[in-house]
Amino acid sequence: MLQLSSKNGLRIQLVPDLKVILIRHAGKPPIGDNLNCQGFNRSVKLPAVLRERYGVPDHVYVPSIGGGESTKNSGMFQTVLPFAIKYNLAVNSRFNVHDATGLAGDIF
Repeated sequence: MLQLSSKNGLRIQLVPDLKVILIRHAGKPPIGDNLNCQGFNRSVKLPAVLRERYGVPDHVYVPSIGGGESTKNSGMFQTVLPFAIKYNLAVNSRFNVHDATGLAGDIF
């Protein structure tokens, strides 16, 4: 086990077998928050691709969508939703898109 510390005091213990996979949203139009048709079609294919390459994860994280007139992170949620549904996974959206420290603390 390796322990790291960051400038802001976050201490992380790395587990040798831990895999963290980061994916980007499947595809969004230049204007708007939701996936476009191509992005939706990619997200539907994602379960087979991710499972084949990495297996089924223990945890899935997506930035909080927020509310109001703009839901800037909805494309990320829409991307992972088919995967989460197929494998009955909870989607953790407790952290906002700028809370990398909180997310890292929860993962590690």
